[in-house]
Amino acid sequence: MVEFDNDDPSITKIRLTPNRSASWAHTKYLMMAMVFFVMVVAIAWAFVGAWVILPFAGLEVGLLTFIMYQVSKATYKAEMITISDKTVTFVRGRIPLRKLREEHELARNKLHVEVIETENNWHLPDIRFVTPEISVSVGDFLNLPDREQLAEHLRNAGLPNCRTHWWKSS
Repeated sequence: MVEFDNDDPSITKIRLTPNRSASWAHTKYLMMAMVFFVMVVAIAWAFVGAWVILPFAGLEVGLLTFIMYQVSKATYKAEMITISDKTVTFVRGRIPLRKLREEHELARNKLHVEVIETENNWHLPDIRFVTPEISVSVGDFLNLPDREQLAEHLRNAGLPNCRTHWWKSS
């Protein structure tokens, strides 16, 4: 999801987050329901003599819970782009951006935005901040409409934009 904040005319803020349909609380309720259902079935089979199913049911429940936790954790990524007159600041981390994983402050006059598209659009375009010293990929977790919206916001903020397939309509 791309959230655009332009309260101050000299500073543009863009916040990027993955699309999330379930909160952590909803995910926990779903995990508890799945655990309850699988364990009721496993215990019922154990009472009729197929006790060997219990370790496999426990393994299934544990693996399902671990995977659902990892997926839910991945939906709390966030990136913040702050564009001012002289610099572009890029911050990557987890919501609520207290625990930063990465932060870059790039000089605006040396920066351009590169939108790398594939030949037949089989892959999502890659959006990068490029300076002579560094190249940083932005919004890796965004879907196609969100990436197009991000590229449009960056273009409207006045950042030079280079597309690999400039002849195609955007």
